[in-house]
Amino acid sequence: MGDDRKWEVTYFKVETTTGDGKTDSLYANGRMQVPVIVTIKAIEKGTTKRCWLQPDELSEIALIDYDDSPNKLSDGWSYTDSQSNGSVFATAMNVAINANALARQVSDSTATARDAAVWTEDLMNQDTDSLVITSNAAVPAGEVAARSDNDPQSKKFWVLTTRIESKRIGARIKQPDDKTVTTHSKFDSRATLKGIEPIVYTTDNVTIVRKDTADGSYRFDWQSAGDGNWYTSQKHWDQDNYFVSSTIHEFIKADIYGFDTTGYASGHPGDSRLKNCYAYCAPDDKNLKLSFIWEFGPEATKAAGLYKEGTIVDWLTPCGRKAYAYPDIKVNQKSNALCLTRLAIDCPDTIWGAKWSSGNCGFTIYDVYGNAGKFSASYSDDHNLLTISNAN
Repeated sequence: MGDDRKWEVTYFKVETTTGDGKTDSLYANGRMQVPVIVTIKAIEKGTTKRCWLQPDELSEIALIDYDDSPNKLSDGWSYTDSQSNGSVFATAMNVAINANALARQVSDSTATARDAAVWTEDLMNQDTDSLVITSNAAVPAGEVAARSDNDPQSKKFWVLTTRIESKRIGARIKQPDDKTVTTHSKFDSRATLKGIEPIVYTTDNVTIVRKDTADGSYRFDWQSAGDGNWYTSQKHWDQDNYFVSSTIHEFIKADIYGFDTTGYASGHPGDSRLKNCYAYCAPDDKNLKLSFIWEFGPEATKAAGLYKEGTIVDWLTPCGRKAYAYPDIKVNQKSNALCLTRLAIDCPDTIWGAKWSSGNCGFTIYDVYGNAGKFSASYSDDHNLLTISNAN
């Protein structure tokens, strides 16, 4: 702030964006954020003339622990004043949550997550580190233009916590005369935020549904031992999709890991259509079973499987085989759910090569409020069923 600017605070207030302007609630998961609005007015020192604070002066406003004034928020409570604050907040507010709706959901099990949240597809493209859920608020970040000389200037902050407790939050600013003014003073203003115990998702509060999704045929070329000629036939494939959804609040994002990210993982034949596969096995050496895990997102069509050539011996004669085993399949047909697929490819011959499994496939899934659960993805002994278990 410039040395020639002398001003003093005449109005200093901290508010929430809920109906009473005084309280709000958030899950103490370190991802959900609620907005806190600080409003301020100042006059030129020694006069009654209104002084408009410059952006660099407004940036000096900090949130404090009202009961430990003038110290900044700490001990599991933190905040940001910018939506593009690096790894803490995404560059766009993708999910808006009405804090009153959250409070209703905490006390009223009949409320639905859709009552309290707005779904946007943009969220699907965010990294987890950028996933921060915010309460609904109309005031943009930074200064809000005042409508008249009597209107205060405002600054918006987003607060998050990992503590299950109530916290009274105030604000502070240093005047040009080096005096620190807080709302724990004659202004006596604070916002009370309540950190609610986060939900940890396990197999007890998610629904796992297996759907007999589709089947069809694929081209299979084979060479005759009798005349050496090539012939074309059709072989069967079958798809089962598995959907993991919440019984509490809708899921909006998942981080998946432990799968083939290219389709060329060591241990099985390389093919880009094996991308997202986490297990490749023909238990009887002939009929191939593939396990896939898919990125959380809208319904999509995937070419899944592979092209495989092989040679068998029939009547002491080497005979070629070509399997065009990569059907187009649909995934993510269920909204707000993670999708996995078991793809079975029938085959009369031993051509698939070595079996492969990542051994550590899993996912962390997040609801609309930033609550999360960690799960492992595996398969049955015969690879015909997928299994999902807790990994928290």
